Amino acid sequence: MKKKLKALVPDTNLSDSNYALYCSYLDDALADKRVNNIALMGKYGSGKSSIIGTYFNVENQGKNLSFIKKLFNCSVLTEKNSSKRTGKDSRILRVSFATFSSQQNIDSKLEVDKQTTVSDSEIFANIINQIIYQIKPKKIPLTKFKIKRPLEIKIKLSACVEVLLIILWLLKPKNMDIPFLKNIDVIRYLPILIAILGSVILWNVLSRIEFSKLKISWKGNETEINLLQDKLFEKYIAEILYLFENTDKTILVIEDLDRFDDLRVFEKLRELNTKLNLAGDKHWRFIYLLKDEMFKNSKERVKFFDVIIPVIPFMTSNNSFDKLSQLFSNRSKVLLSILSGYIDDYRVLLNIYNEYSVYLDILDSNDRLQFSRDDKDQLLALIAYKNFNPKGFEDLQNGQGVLGNLIKSSLEDLNKKINDYGNQWDFNALEGDGSPEEREQNEELEQKIQEGKKKLQNFHLSSIKGYSETLQKENDNILCALIDSDIIKLNYRDIINQFYGDDSTLKFIRNLYSPVNNTNNQMLRLYQLDELLDRLEDNDYRRPQILNLDLAKWLKLNDLNHFQMLVQTAIDDNSGFKEKLLNDDPTMYENIIAGEEVQFDVTKLQPIKVLDIILNNRYKNNEKNRQQLKEWLKSLVNVGSAESLINILKSKNVYDEIKPIVIDVLPVPIKDIRIFDLKIQEYLVKEKKIENSFTNIINYYENVGDKLDENLIGFINQYHNVDFNFSGEDYNTGRIINFLNDTLRNAKLSYVAFQNIWMKCPISNFVISNSEQIENTSNERIQFLVEIGRVTIDVGIIKLIDSKGITVFDHRKDSFSSYLKDSDNVFDTGVHDIGSLFSYENKILINNIKRVIYENEISIKNQELLIELLIVDSEWNNKIFVDNLSILSVQQVINYANSNDKSLNGSQNTTKNKIGDKIFSIINENNRRRTGFSFVNNYEMKKLLEWLQTKADFDNFKIDNHGRLKPVGFKNSKKINTK
Repeated sequence: MKKKLKALVPDTNLSDSNYALYCSYLDDALADKRVNNIALMGKYGSGKSSIIGTYFNVENQGKNLSFIKKLFNCSVLTEKNSSKRTGKDSRILRVSFATFSSQQNIDSKLEVDKQTTVSDSEIFANIINQIIYQIKPKKIPLTKFKIKRPLEIKIKLSACVEVLLIILWLLKPKNMDIPFLKNIDVIRYLPILIAILGSVILWNVLSRIEFSKLKISWKGNETEINLLQDKLFEKYIAEILYLFENTDKTILVIEDLDRFDDLRVFEKLRELNTKLNLAGDKHWRFIYLLKDEMFKNSKERVKFFDVIIPVIPFMTSNNSFDKLSQLFSNRSKVLLSILSGYIDDYRVLLNIYNEYSVYLDILDSNDRLQFSRDDKDQLLALIAYKNFNPKGFEDLQNGQGVLGNLIKSSLEDLNKKINDYGNQWDFNALEGDGSPEEREQNEELEQKIQEGKKKLQNFHLSSIKGYSETLQKENDNILCALIDSDIIKLNYRDIINQFYGDDSTLKFIRNLYSPVNNTNNQMLRLYQLDELLDRLEDNDYRRPQILNLDLAKWLKLNDLNHFQMLVQTAIDDNSGFKEKLLNDDPTMYENIIAGEEVQFDVTKLQPIKVLDIILNNRYKNNEKNRQQLKEWLKSLVNVGSAESLINILKSKNVYDEIKPIVIDVLPVPIKDIRIFDLKIQEYLVKEKKIENSFTNIINYYENVGDKLDENLIGFINQYHNVDFNFSGEDYNTGRIINFLNDTLRNAKLSYVAFQNIWMKCPISNFVISNSEQIENTSNERIQFLVEIGRVTIDVGIIKLIDSKGITVFDHRKDSFSSYLKDSDNVFDTGVHDIGSLFSYENKILINNIKRVIYENEISIKNQELLIELLIVDSEWNNKIFVDNLSILSVQQVINYANSNDKSLNGSQNTTKNKIGDKIFSIINENNRRRTGFSFVNNYEMKKLLEWLQTKADFDNFKIDNHGRLKPVGFKNSKKINTK
């Protein structure tokens, strides 16, 4: 049954007890002759207009028998004459103002300024304009304010007669065969008739002309009156008084004058009321319908009005629920409770009721639309929201706005999680291979996928993370409350858009048969799919315009044959529909790839089955797609997906361009590089994505042609702590030796990496036996090789390390460095045995070197090397010492001689003076004393005296009577530098 819509106009038939009180208040106010200005004050929508409308409604006056009958005793309202009225009292004037703002400017300061700067002249012009239309023109013939009306018939007839008379006068006919004019000289009186009739016509015409300016000139003096720009009230107060005095009205009702927030207008109206009551016999009352906050100063309010009648709102948030329950008795109490907190204007409530009634009538008349109780609650909620926020409702209807974006992002997140779990599957385990742990991991992932799909199926708006805070920031509290209570649900668009289902179907059919291939149908919402499918033929499914998400989802569930046809069309069309379809429903992946080879534009796709897409080349091989895949892989890969990525790298069918990207995101290093071809190996080593093992290093070295390329050097330098565990595998010893020799020649290899390789190399018996092998090797590396025993000590090696200024050991790393700082005193007898600083192995190496030097009589040029050799005791020390005196300082010679006095003397009894002391005396003291020194006669002392002869001033040395060597031929005494 069709529902009757409720008018939004004020109710002029109030009959409750509250109205009776207001009626009595108005009776009392109008009965008091002292009262001229009456105010009904209350908030917007409080019922002021309904109270006044009912009070002055003629039909109610006969029932109420209020004072208004007595007031107009000249025309007592009887059943007879009241039935001739229009339903409104004819003895009041009503003036109403209204201002409206668009949604865009509702909070705009510009709009406020525009309202508050309206001049009082404009307001009075509006008042006069409305009053004139309520007064019959014949009662105000002398007013200057005229209403434009069509000419009366009598004026039109007069004009026609005037024209005929003028024509007659101009023609002057001699004979006029008019019986009653035969004896009258008509021509003679025609001018008089023309003048009279013309004056009548001119008067009527001029009375309808409005002059904006009158200009009067008299003897050179001029005056100009601007009727439009002058202050209307002051200029035409007499004219305004004339209008009021010549009407049978005595009450002026003014509504909504407070919208202008201009108190000056009220002052002018009070002044007008005073003048009317002083100038005439009638008692004029002005009744104002105003909002409470119009007068911010209480004294101004009570000073201006004679009586103020406060109007308690007919509807507030306190009784809103009761009013809603009366109109929507079958709807959810929770919904009505929420709406009652936001509806406090009865007109808004009535408009919601009307709109809801229209939707229900359409629903009842259309068998296609089936709404449950919850659906009807949601429909009412959406209609109410439309009245509160029209722009927000439009966004809701189109799936846009804040809520639309929240839904889209939340669903995308859920789908992404499901796809992420799917991409973590281990393909080997899926095919029955893989370890129990891998299969168990797949089971856990499958469980998470099913849980995600369940969440997707049971998705609620209230489950969107952060929706409440986001909506509240937008001041959309009612929408937030309706979602919280699960009244507005995820299908809200279907609820409201089902009423327009026919339109979408027509659009779909129109686009389907359009000669232009477009994508307009792809996202179009379809609601009457069963009716639509009856109109389609097989050939239609091959048209690109057939592609539509709603249609595809319906076909998948109900018609697989046509669904596969549609999918094939999507593959052939290449317009991005297959990507949209997967984004909307990822479970369609297997259906889409079931046919021929499919390639996706992954830039339009969410991360769905990423590893499968890469492994099977199901994407267009271009830079944009590869970069998108890289971003997906970064967020998807983990240790569990490593095997799948390795399978991609091993596959010869996968695009080569994607493999470097896969290598970049590998979560774990490759254990065995041999499973890949050389190109992949090179990239793996370059990106340092292999395990740091000598197995991988030597295999790569072999594959690149037995050379240390930049990739391998970079890897070894970064991961220098190489694992030399060969796991029992047999390796080519010759290749490892080549590798080690290459490390000797390559300066780009870091010293730390070099040390690690030679210290841990599995071929422990490999040593450098030829000085030419290391002649281009850096000093610190040669020193290191000598120190660890990787060099055969022979003449060539000793000469090489001597010529390069290399010591046997790197003294920067041991305590011996502190003694070298004062090398002159390094052999001082007061110092404990420095040789104890060396380990047993060190001493063996040093002695081995000294033995070669001794046997081959090698001269040493490197002072540090010589010192290093001499501080460790051995049988070859003295000979090496005297053979290399030239590179030692005098002090070093003196200290060594004193420290080794006994061995230099050949184990003979020595005098109280040691050899070193004698040398010092010979060099520094007078002739008398130094001539008495003698030395044992042996090879070492002869070499020492030969050196001393170059430092002191004696001619030679001879064998004395005791068979000892004695310096002779001393000259002038002098003190030489002992350095």
